[in-house]
Amino acid sequence: MVECGGLENRCTCKRTEGSNPSLSASSKGVFLKLEDWWYIIWYTFMLEDGFLSKLTTKFIESISEPKVFTDGNGLQLKVSLKPSGQLSKVWQFRYTFNNERSLMGLGVYSKSNTLKVARDKALELNGLLARGIHPKQAKDAEKNKFHEEQAKKKRKAQASTNTFEHVANEWWHATKSQWSNEKHAQQNISTLQAYAFPVFGDMPVQNISNDEVLRCLKPIWETKTDTASKVRQRIEKVFNYAKVKGLRTGENPAQWVNNLQMLLPSPEKLKRIKALDDKNERAFCVNALRRSASVYYQAKEEN
Repeated sequence: MVECGGLENRCTCKRTEGSNPSLSASSKGVFLKLEDWWYIIWYTFMLEDGFLSKLTTKFIESISEPKVFTDGNGLQLKVSLKPSGQLSKVWQFRYTFNNERSLMGLGVYSKSNTLKVARDKALELNGLLARGIHPKQAKDAEKNKFHEEQAKKKRKAQASTNTFEHVANEWWHATKSQWSNEKHAQQNISTLQAYAFPVFGDMPVQNISNDEVLRCLKPIWETKTDTASKVRQRIEKVFNYAKVKGLRTGENPAQWVNNLQMLLPSPEKLKRIKALDDKNERAFCVNALRRSASVYYQAKEEN
């Protein structure tokens, strides 16, 4: 039942002097007169189409029973009873789109969501309808856009905080108890401090690619192969830690298999070459010493 909340006296339909004399006596009594029905129909449509506005702040504050009150332009105030016995006053917008009637919530009546605010919302939604836009779909799209923007801001803030250096230190503190001794534990972070941090320590862990990892490893890959290999392994562990923590997505840029092995020579091969070079160098030195000794003794015998 819809009440005329802003009108103190309800309309009472009375037969006026000069009314249609053709009405029979059977229209008297409990039956409403023809002109009364026309008035009710006119008044109802005027309310629904927004030509009449009946709610006031004073009246809303005075509501004491559950009902639905219409304000016009599709705006309604639904008053319901909570399990606690208190009244809940919620704004809703009634509209028709493609011949389908719908209701859309506009929030709870409050000091920040007043009658004026609710009317402005209804006016905006009627504007969407006038342009052929579904109000609920537009509201959902706006809500999704807002959530996406908030998520983007959050990711950006996290990215600026979660630099490689920050994540590496976090990884080190979380896992250092697993190493056999304090010296070994310190080596794990000190090598990163010496070789990785100067190259990409201040970069967000999400933004680091193969290029940055290669810039870190290439200068020492052939000259300090053992150290470089350990640095790569520790960088890989930091990225794995970041992925588990949800700080990074995608492939691990320090992974060796099917990744850096395509771009760098194998450490084992480099070690074999170095060992061979060392062996050849030792052989050359021994041969050189032997030749020198042979020349020395030959010269001495001649003398």
